[in-house]
Amino acid sequence: MTPLLRIVIAFAAAAMAPVIALALGYLFEQFQMVGTGDPSLWIRTLGFMSLCALVSAAHVVLLGIPAFWLLCRIGTLRWWSVLLAGFVLGCMPMAVFSWPLRDSDMKSSVTIGHVQTVISGVPTIAGWQQYVAVVALFGICGACAAAVFWMVFRAGRHRAVD
Repeated sequence: MTPLLRIVIAFAAAAMAPVIALALGYLFEQFQMVGTGDPSLWIRTLGFMSLCALVSAAHVVLLGIPAFWLLCRIGTLRWWSVLLAGFVLGCMPMAVFSWPLRDSDMKSSVTIGHVQTVISGVPTIAGWQQYVAVVALFGICGACAAAVFWMVFRAGRHRAVD
């Protein structure tokens, strides 16, 4: 396998890894809530997977490929740097787009699951905990994608070509 083909396959696998992981989590949650008898479960799951695939592919193309190029360029392409980059790049967009203080001038209040997360535009401790948990979930998805990328990228690298 040529190095370029291996890189392309590694990026494709990296884009699919979070989709599969999140879909399995989604299905597990759905099976607990409604059971297996829900006829629209698979349609909802397919829609969820489509959304996840779109977000994951955008992360890989817009952030992952430039990060790979940068790590190669500065000579720090190692397993730990790829995992760290995956975690950080997974976190960044969600951290920016869901920043709790973004709309603090609106003086609104938000309650999620009977817990106030924002009071008069100011996030509560529960709000900050929710923010960190969601951002960390995206970071874990990024690290998962990076781990799969690294495994595929490194696979067969030292094998002799027949």
